[in-house]
Amino acid sequence: MSSVLTVTARPVMDERGRLNAHIQTVRLGLLPFTEVAVRIAEKAVRDSAGDFGDWPGVEVVLRAIVANEPIEPVFEFDKQRIWVQQVAVEPGRMRVRLSPENKAVYRY
Repeated sequence: MSSVLTVTARPVMDERGRLNAHIQTVRLGLLPFTEVAVRIAEKAVRDSAGDFGDWPGVEVVLRAIVANEPIEPVFEFDKQRIWVQQVAVEPGRMRVRLSPENKAVYRY
């Protein structure tokens, strides 16, 4: 028996250019699972805080997603810092515009 986990989000960038995933619902198959998923995610991030080692930014991002808070959308990728400039979600498609951080024009 397999289950499908569906996460519905409405990512937005605020006026300062910070990104918020805005998780709306979590479903396990047909069952609403949002509240339980939030508690599980909070505990998982808290319990694994020392495990991020080489990826300290991952903990920051996970905490923000779980707490429904915005983050500065700059990530380390292949020894470069990449800025998420824009996110557009359309039916069946998600477009993300990326730019090297040194060429980014920050709004904050």
